[in-house]
Parts: sequence; C-alpha cells; structure tokens
Amino acid sequence: MVALATIRDSAPAQPAGAVRIVQNHCVVLSERRIENHDKASSVNVSQGSWGGVNCNVCLADTSCGNLKGDNATCITTGIGLKNMNAWCDTTNIPWIDNTHVSLQCEWQDNECVFQFWKDYEEQFYCHLTECEQETTGEFDVHGSCAKASCGCMKGAWMCGGEIDMSELVKNVNGPSEWYCTAGKDCWYNEYSTLKDVFPDNIGLSCQVGECANEQDFRDYANAEFQKKHFSRLIELYIVLALIFVVGIIWIATRMTMRRQQKIFGDGSIRLDEDDDTAYFDDEVKLTEITFDDVTYTVGGKQILKSISGYLEPGKLLAIMGPSGAGKSSLLDILARKPKRGVISGRILINGEVPTRKQFKRISSYVDQEDTLIGTLTVRETLMYSALLRLPRTIPLAIKQKRVEETIRELGLTHVADSYIGVAGKRSLSGGEKRRVSIGKELVTSPSILFLDEPTSGLDAYNASVVMECLLRLARNSRRTIITTIHQPRSNIFKMFDSFMLLANGHTVYFGPAKAASQYFVNIGYPVPPDYNIADYLIDVTMNKPSPSHTPQQQQSRSSRRIPFLSGRGRAASSTSIVSTRSLADLNPSHDSPNHNGNDQMDDDNETDAIISDTVQRISQTHPSIAGDMDLLSDSNNLYTLLEAYKNSSLASSIRAHIDSANDTADATSSRSQPYSLLMSYYTENVPSISLRRYFHELSLLSSRTFLNLYRNPFLFFAHISIAIILGLLLGSLFWQVDVDLSGVQNRLGVLFFMCALLGFASTSALDMFSKERVLFMRERENGYYSPASYFTAKVLFDIIPLRILPPLAMGSVSYYMIGLNPNIYVFMKFLMVLVLFNLVSAAVCLCFATAFKSVATANLLANLTILFSMLFGGFLLNKDHIPPVLSWLQHFSFFNYGYEALIVNELKDITLVDKSIADIQIPGPIILSRFGFDGQAFWKDVMYLVIYLAVTMTAAFAFLKFLVKEQR
Repeated sequence: MVALATIRDSAPAQPAGAVRIVQNHCVVLSERRIENHDKASSVNVSQGSWGGVNCNVCLADTSCGNLKGDNATCITTGIGLKNMNAWCDTTNIPWIDNTHVSLQCEWQDNECVFQFWKDYEEQFYCHLTECEQETTGEFDVHGSCAKASCGCMKGAWMCGGEIDMSELVKNVNGPSEWYCTAGKDCWYNEYSTLKDVFPDNIGLSCQVGECANEQDFRDYANAEFQKKHFSRLIELYIVLALIFVVGIIWIATRMTMRRQQKIFGDGSIRLDEDDDTAYFDDEVKLTEITFDDVTYTVGGKQILKSISGYLEPGKLLAIMGPSGAGKSSLLDILARKPKRGVISGRILINGEVPTRKQFKRISSYVDQEDTLIGTLTVRETLMYSALLRLPRTIPLAIKQKRVEETIRELGLTHVADSYIGVAGKRSLSGGEKRRVSIGKELVTSPSILFLDEPTSGLDAYNASVVMECLLRLARNSRRTIITTIHQPRSNIFKMFDSFMLLANGHTVYFGPAKAASQYFVNIGYPVPPDYNIADYLIDVTMNKPSPSHTPQQQQSRSSRRIPFLSGRGRAASSTSIVSTRSLADLNPSHDSPNHNGNDQMDDDNETDAIISDTVQRISQTHPSIAGDMDLLSDSNNLYTLLEAYKNSSLASSIRAHIDSANDTADATSSRSQPYSLLMSYYTENVPSISLRRYFHELSLLSSRTFLNLYRNPFLFFAHISIAIILGLLLGSLFWQVDVDLSGVQNRLGVLFFMCALLGFASTSALDMFSKERVLFMRERENGYYSPASYFTAKVLFDIIPLRILPPLAMGSVSYYMIGLNPNIYVFMKFLMVLVLFNLVSAAVCLCFATAFKSVATANLLANLTILFSMLFGGFLLNKDHIPPVLSWLQHFSFFNYGYEALIVNELKDITLVDKSIADIQIPGPIILSRFGFDGQAFWKDVMYLVIYLAVTMTAAFAFLKFLVKEQR
C-alpha cells in the first residue's frame, strides 16, 4: 500500500510534465505481491488482481492474502473500514474524452486525495481534509470533506496544454462530497469553484477496493457501535431532558403554591395588640408639612405662582380649582415627584428639609388612575406591596398583620380574597379598586399621604366611602393627608379640615374648610342658598357670577374697587391693613356663645373698612394708577378674589406660621436647602447596588409574574394551542415533501413561513409590556423594586415561556409531517435555531416596547423592522445579487442568520433527484450555493443569533432603565 503522503508528494513534483501511466503498469507490482500465490497475475488492469492509479484497488480476495492474511477479503462496496481506494471512469463529460478520477482516503487521518486524469495523464489533484463518511443504505456510502487544497499539473492537457485551468484549480478550497451506490455508480463535486465547470456533478463508474481482515471488521464494528450507541444516548438524553423540564415546572409550581400559602395564608391572622410597635412606631410620626413660595414654570409659562401653605398632623387638606388651575402640579411638587419644568420654593417637614430618601420613607402617593394586576387578589396585591417595600428585617408575621390591618381600615374584608378583575371579567367595583390602590401605599404606614383626585370616575356612594376612609385615616392614625379634588359633593366638602382653592396658578383661598363660606360672604361672594359651595366657587373662579345674586349684592360688590397693580402680591402686602386673627378665629363654631346672626353684618362692615382703607392708601402712595382697571367688576372676579385673599387676615396668619417654620429651619441648618428639581431627582441619593436586595426583589417579582401567567389562560395556553394548531396546519399543507426540485421549493417556503410566523407573532410582546408600562413606572418611582430585578423576572417567567415553548411545539408537530431531514441531530439543531430566532424576534419587539411610549409607534417600527429583515433573509432576494453598496444591510437582518441556519441544516446533507428529464442527482450544497447561502455557515449563523439576542436584550434593559421613568 502506498501512503497518502507519498502519493501526494510525488504528484506535483513533475517538473517537466504530468504523471502518465499505462494500462498494464500494475503487472509487476501484482506479481511481486502474489509471488508466493498459486494464481498468477493478469497482464492488465481489467484482468489483474490490482487496479487503480497506485495499484491499490484490490479486485479479488486473492489479492489481499499476502497483505492481510489468509482470511483477508477485498471489499468492493465502497464502505471503507480504514481506507477507501477508487478508480473511476467519468460518464458525463462529453467535451473531454477518456477521462478518469482516482480517490484515495485514509479514514484514521480524515484525509483524502482526489486526482483527475485524461488519457491516463494526471491533470490536477486536490488534497482534502476534515473528511468523513456515512453509510446511508446497506451498500450506499456518502462522503464529504470540508476543506480542499488543489494544484494543476504543469503542461497537462487541462493545465496549459490545450486549455489552462490553473487559476481555476488554484481557487478550489472546498467543501466537496461524493456518493456511491454499491461501489459502482458514483458522483463527485466541489462547491467553491469546480461546480462552475461541472454543474451537474462528475458522474463516475468506479472500481472500489480495500483489503480487510477480521480485526479490521472488528474495529469498524466497534466504531459503528459507538456511533449508534452515541446516537441512542443522545435520544435518551433528549427524553430525560424533557422529563427534567416537566419535573422542574411541576416542582416550581408546587413550591410557588406552598410559598403563596405561607405568605398569604387563609386570611385568619390574629391581630394582637402592640406586637408590631417596635417596627412601625418609628415610621408613623406626627408630621406637619409647610410649603412656601412654590413656583413652577414649564416652557416659560408659570403654572404655579408663589403658592404657600401648611397642614398639621391628623388633618385632611383638599386642593380644588377648575381644570388647568395647577392642582395636580402642586400635589406632585409637594410629593417630590419628578417634573419636567423648573421648580422653586421651599418645602419643610416638621421644620426641616428632608433628603429624597428620607421623604420617600415617610410619604406615599396614590395616582388618579388605578394600576393593578387583575389576576391577583386584594390580599395578594397588598402583601406584595408590603413584601417589596417594607424592610426585610421585619418578620413575615408582622407584615401579614400590617396587611390585615390595612384591609380592615379600608373596609375591604369582604373582598380580601377576590380577584381584582381584568377587562371583560370584572370582580371589584371602582370604589373598591380605588381603596386597594390606597391600601398599597398604606401598608408602609406613611406619615404623609398624597392622593390625586381619589374620587375621579366614581359614583356618589363610592366617592363618599373613599373619602370617609381617608377621614378615618387622618383622625385615627393622625396622618397628614393631602388630596386634589375637582368638584366634591357638599357632604364630602364638609369632611375636609383645610381647603385650598387655586385659579390660574394663584391661591384664591387657603384656610379652614368650615370658614370658607363665611370668608366669601365677607368679600362679597355669598354662596346662594341650597347651592353646593364647591360648584359655586369653581364657577366664581371661572368668571361666571351666579345669577342668583341680588341687585343689592351686585351693587355692594361693584362699589368695592381696588386698583390693579403690577407686582400686586408684594405691594398689597406692604400697603394693606390686615387683621391679625388666627385661622381658628375664622372657623365659625356654632357652639360659640359669641356666634349670632349679626356676625355676617359685622364681617361685611369689617371687610368694607379694610377695602376702603386699602383703596385710600394705594391712592395716596400710587396716584398715577388710581384710576386703573376696576378689578371688582363682574368680568374680573379672579382679580377681585386674589386681591381680597392677599389682603386678608387669613393670609397674614398663614404667612406668620410659615415664617416661624422657616426661622426654625434656618436656625437648625447651616445653610438654606431650597427644594428644586436640580437637587431632588437625578443626583440625590443614588441607591447602591445590593445583590441581596436584587435577589429578594427577583424572587417576589418572579412569584408575582408566575401567578399572573398561571391564572391568565390566554397568556400561556393560547400561545401553546395556537402553536400546535399551526404546526398541524403546516404539516398538512406540506405533507411529506419529495426529494426533488418541487421539494426544494416547499422546503424553502415552509421554513421561511415559520420564520415569518414567529417574527410577527413576537409583536405580542409589545402589547404585553405596554399594559404594565404605567404599573412599572409608578412602582419604580414609589420604590417597589429596581429595573434590573423587574427586567430579569420579566425575561425568566414571561418572555422565555412564551417564546420557547410555542416554537418547540410547532416545530415538533410539523417536522416529521412535512418530511424534513429525519436525522435526530438535524432535528435538534432545527428546534434550537427556531427557538433562538423566536427569542431574537421577541427581544427586538421588546426594544421598541421599552423605547417608545406609544404602542402604535412601537408596533409600526417593529413590523417595519421584521419586514426589512425578511427582505434580506435570502428567500425573497438572492444575497449574491445584492448591489455591493447595499450588501452591508444584510448583516442587520436576523432573518439572514436564522433562515440561512435552517436552510443549511436541512439541505446540506441531502441529495435531491430531478426526474423531469432524467435521474439527475443534485447535492444539497449546490442548491444552497445557487440561492446564495453559505453551506458552512450554520454555527456561524447560530453565533450571530446569540450575539443579536444579547445586544437587543441589553438595549431593551437600557431603554427600560433610562427611558421608562415617571415624568410628570
């Protein structure tokens, strides 16, 4: 036997010409090999015991005795045990006469040598590496080599003689493959360069021979057994993996249910007295809030103009005013919510300026709209709020007790175990949902509670119930409660301790709610009988005087005139004569012995005196403007109200209280700490990263997300059901595709359709996140959790189950129905790419969902991105024909990587047969090459999909962290 190294080294070493052999060149070698054998050698190749270019193709068993022993045999089927030697006549190259091919392989080294001959003269050769063979039938062999290095024999007919293929041969680099049936009918081709010369493969009629003895068969059998055993192990591992996954899901479900039972119990928690004193006494403090000269400007427009006031512990303050008056803006500023504009002024808590972190510990904020998870119960909602927000050092029993106390305080005991309710499946009423929203903030036992229009959207009864709950919280727990409200009913208005009326960003009134009616009587705006004071005051500030005013009242009001001054706030303060009565003096008490029917007359006289004196003093100090606009005309109610309040004893009393608080704050602080946007939200008290807190939040959010997934059948079972139905539909439409050209079309089409289907189905991630966008922003702002823990829980228990299981179900159902490559390895790689592609599609959609607030915009851009990716996937447009100036765009297409990986995985190892004219065998790599796919790019495409997934998930998290923030 001649070694491959010797064969190859001798071939290119002919300096003057090509290697030439004669038909009887094996005679001498045959005689030498069998000189001790009884049977003499024949005189030519066809009759001798040895054939082939290197005389290494045995033709009979007798040829092998001297080499492998008496029991040696000559294998002529093409199934190589340790090596394979073939000498072949070409059958389909009519433009070149008398051509042959020789192929010699050493399977232990995974190397082969291919030689092409004309007239028994070597034309060119190829050294093939990374070779392997596979038995596809009883005597059918498929071989392939990944790489090739070729050279042309100088002076040969095809290498400078009649034609010159030197440059073409030099560019050959693989891959190449061949196929033999029973060692006779074969074909060979190489797909980087030679396919352009031999597009229909090189048809061969071969003599194949290898000498082998019993030990060779034994070694081969062991190797084949190991391959089959490995295949069976893989199948066993797959089954075990499925069992493991199902087991993990079952264990996770059981553990979650047990944990839920431990955390939430059955609601029968004993409320012992004082067992949580050590944990909540320090948190619930009597808190007074003072705000001075608060101004808010957006885009050059002043929304709030020098608003001042205060609220004592255990009191309920209502901020009222018409739409656009600045109620919500003032509430947001007092609650230290992030605002878009510029804020100035000072806000004190018990005479001090707290840091943002300190302020968040003692305060809570309830938004106007309820953002609740409909699949959770009332108790679960409140318990998750307590677990996420209360310190981990507080025992679970204390947190459970706090939740039960909150449920009892809010009157939610009868619905504690009822689901919140989702669209189309309502459970709680609007008032009950609003109380649950309040309860989410109360579980932390805040000292200050802010509420933005808590009665909005509720009927009269539910609005009264909610406000009664707030009143009880203020009275019983001594909490400081500030709420905005539009036009409350008269019975609700009576619940307020203090009342602030805003109009056009100014303070029209601030003081005791019970004194409001008398105050407006004193300045000439009495509330008509049987008229809701809140409705009346809104009408007055909107310059709509009530028609019920008597002519005397109109005349009395029109006779009181004050000139309008620019900078009137400070001018009025400096020039007006004000009373020094306290807030309590303005609060009429029916129990006071001095209260009688003459009070209104006395107040009118006092107001007349104040206004008359003010007019006189302004006329003396500012004679140039004494005849200016009449602010007390019916068309200028707002100016009248503003000037009257600024010149009132009520404003003076409030000013004195605020100045006292400011003096205390200045005395206890080395420097003034004005409340401003620059120091509050973006740079102050950046929380440090804590792995312990991260995993604590991740555990709770994972549990909550799992419950939501478990209790909502559409989120999970509908995805799986639809995937199975679509798998059956595809399997039926593409049932058992043939191994011909139409089969190629069907394979390309069904795989592209699967990619397109999964790509567009991933847009459901847009709607899923948009529903939780507001919930995430509010919970993040209120300190429930960090973006990292939320994102991780969302990926682990939401994105992955809905993006992994559906493609697995669809692919498993449809794969064998369609008749794709039955190899188990090919099938597993198919599922892997399908899942990876679906994850990338979902990650791309998640990027748009987090980057854009508008669902319509995110949906449009996501669909355009998917269509762009489809265009460069390789099915609609051949990638080899993309203009070079635009070819770089295909690298941004995840369809390019996913679809190519699926196609290469399916077609690389199969041979198609076209029977339309004759039985023409077309290797899969040729199909891949014709459509612009790289037959060696499978793992490269998988790697790019993984990189694409990592980049898009990172981008989605970055958008979530830096863009999805509450900005009011």
